[in-house]
Amino acid sequence: MHATTATINSDKLIGTHTPDHGQARPSSGNVAGMPVIRASPPQHTLLQASGDDSQTACVTRGPAFNGQMDSAKPRDDRVDAALAELSGRIREGELVVDGAEDPCTAQALAELLADPHCGVVSLNFGYADCSNGFLPPLLKALKDNCTVTSLTFELSRLGRDGIALLSDFLKTDRTLVTLVLCNTDIDDDGARLLSEGLKANDTLAALDLSANSLSSVGATFLADALKTNRALTEIVLRANVIGDHGAAAFSDALKVNGTLTRLDLGATVITDEGVHALSKALPCNGALATLDLSFNQISDTGAALLLNAGKGHGGLVRLHLAGNEIGGAGATLVSEALKSNDRITTLDLGRNRIGDACLAHMAEALTVNSTLTDLRLRHNKASNAGAISVKNILEANKTLVSLDLGYNKIGDAGLQLILEALKINNTLTDLCLQNNKIGDADASSRKSEAMVNKTLVSLGLGDMDVYSKPRRSPVA
Repeated sequence: MHATTATINSDKLIGTHTPDHGQARPSSGNVAGMPVIRASPPQHTLLQASGDDSQTACVTRGPAFNGQMDSAKPRDDRVDAALAELSGRIREGELVVDGAEDPCTAQALAELLADPHCGVVSLNFGYADCSNGFLPPLLKALKDNCTVTSLTFELSRLGRDGIALLSDFLKTDRTLVTLVLCNTDIDDDGARLLSEGLKANDTLAALDLSANSLSSVGATFLADALKTNRALTEIVLRANVIGDHGAAAFSDALKVNGTLTRLDLGATVITDEGVHALSKALPCNGALATLDLSFNQISDTGAALLLNAGKGHGGLVRLHLAGNEIGGAGATLVSEALKSNDRITTLDLGRNRIGDACLAHMAEALTVNSTLTDLRLRHNKASNAGAISVKNILEANKTLVSLDLGYNKIGDAGLQLILEALKINNTLTDLCLQNNKIGDADASSRKSEAMVNKTLVSLGLGDMDVYSKPRRSPVA
């Protein structure tokens, strides 16, 4: 039985949310320069790449890449070299393929995947051009393969024909769990094709379509698939322009879908109007646990709608609202919603307009709230005056475990206030004050003072400095 859960790391998606996607992987060299390894098919051949960290794989030579190998035609030695190189690249089950358009590499890859003992679990293509016909034989090989559960095309040219092939593949595949199609220029018609495959698929758990060319039309196709699909648990659409209409389409899907646990709509041009639609679905959905709406155009009104919609009902426990327009005059809306919310455990309000005044309102709310365990407030221009509110939070709140105040304007005086509160607090384990206005000398001298706290495990004070002590083993 194959696993039916998967995780996509949204921190690596493009946009303003700590972008890492799109970085080219280093090439492993010219396959023509690899040693030639000969063996008579169909015997198993041990292939070993050169280098201190090489790995050995047992590979059975299969049919030619195009399925029509001429037995009278001599075998191309470059295929053997490519096969040896690919086998040596496998690291902890992951194979990163460069130059898949090369016929010898493509044939070697098909032969590798035909071996049930190849050990490849995750297959990753970067900058692949699928227009030359290498995708059909690849998908044919994957159809017979029972080990590959994760397939990634990043910054690749799939085209409409490639998406259609992937859609047909999904209709019958029973192995793939994670499909990542970032930066592949998928448009609304591509989303339509994929949605048809998703309606018939009952294995794929995670789909990442971040940084493509989807509008609200494409989002509607995908949301429609969620109404019948019962396998997907995570979908990422970050950095697509789906807007409020796209958000409304997902709201309709969430009212009937009971399996999706994580929805990432970060950087998708959603405003309070789209949030209003989403908030209608939250009370009746008991599965969605994580909703990411970072880097949109959401105000205090929208944030309060989400917090109020989740209280007492639904499954939402992690809400990411970094990089929006929260704070200022409407901060009381958020704080009042926090007072009565009894579901949210993680709240990310980084890169908003929280400031000192909003922190005061939040401190008042957190003296009442007893469910929030992880609060993230980095990049909010909080100063020493805001540190007074932080002190009040730490002294009164009994559930907060992690507090991130990195990249603010808290100075030495504010640090002293926070350290005084830590003498009383016995729940906080992680505190981040990195990249504030704390002097290096003062930070160094206060480290030991802070770590006297019996529960604090991780403390970040300097620009890159984090001091940690071993976490205590849980009591049986």
